[in-house]
Amino acid sequence: FTAAATDRELNAIESEHAKNLQQDSWRMDQVSKLRFNPDHPASKFGTGNKFTLKEGTKAQNIDLRTKLLEFHGKYYSANQMTLAVCGRDDLDTLEKWVTSKFSDVPNADVPPPEAAWAGKIPPIDVKEAAKTAYNIVPVIDERSVEIERV
Repeated sequence: FTAAATDRELNAIESEHAKNLQQDSWRMDQVSKLRFNPDHPASKFGTGNKFTLKEGTKAQNIDLRTKLLEFHGKYYSANQMTLAVCGRDDLDTLEKWVTSKFSDVPNADVPPPEAAWAGKIPPIDVKEAAKTAYNIVPVIDERSVEIERV
């Protein structure tokens, strides 16, 4: 996690964010977040961008790289990971390779980040959410109606 690697990742995030802005499905998802409880993580912005992650953290006197390292130190644990392996080799060979490559991943048996809010913060106030309709102008030329039940 060098400073240069953090900057490269910020550039990748910025590129993904720019791509998302032109996708109607992503834009609709962002608008749907307006209906969520603002205290619930589902209401938060989905991807971030270079400005929010670099300049926004600086403005709040937060060192982004330090926060990344803290998050990694807290949650980088085998019990938070899933590995899928697909290969032409037989199962015994694949298992041997996986064991040799991943057995050193520490297992701190930490709870997932969502343990802090899951089941404790209601995601949506159904009565309030039902009061509002949104008209979204699409980027591409299409016509559709989506009805979400809450």
